[in-house]
Amino acid sequence: LHFYQQNVNCSLVAQHDLIDMVAKDFDIVAIQEPYIGPNQASQASRNWCPVYPDVIHNDPLTRPCSMLLVSISIPTDTWSIISLPSTDITAIKLQVEGGKTLHIFNIYNDCEHNQSL
Repeated sequence: LHFYQQNVNCSLVAQHDLIDMVAKDFDIVAIQEPYIGPNQASQASRNWCPVYPDVIHNDPLTRPCSMLLVSISIPTDTWSIISLPSTDITAIKLQVEGGKTLHIFNIYNDCEHNQSL
């Protein structure tokens, strides 16, 4: 598995550039401060499954500070969202070879507090 992480500072242009750059080389992308459009969703190409912090599903006006993009080359029946009570943390668990489980956390830390930890 190949991972990539970047803060895009809520910029649509930066997020598009990131998605174009990582398309062929990475399996999971961790984005901090993702662009969130007027429809309360982010942007991704058809090659990615966007994963948001689970808590935003309870309050559609809540803006996530982290998200993951999981490549469609990873079967959806091998991973699932880990529910956490924070918009700063997005997490999944992934079944890997040998029956092992890999937990992947994307944690946004704004340097003003340590509530995410």
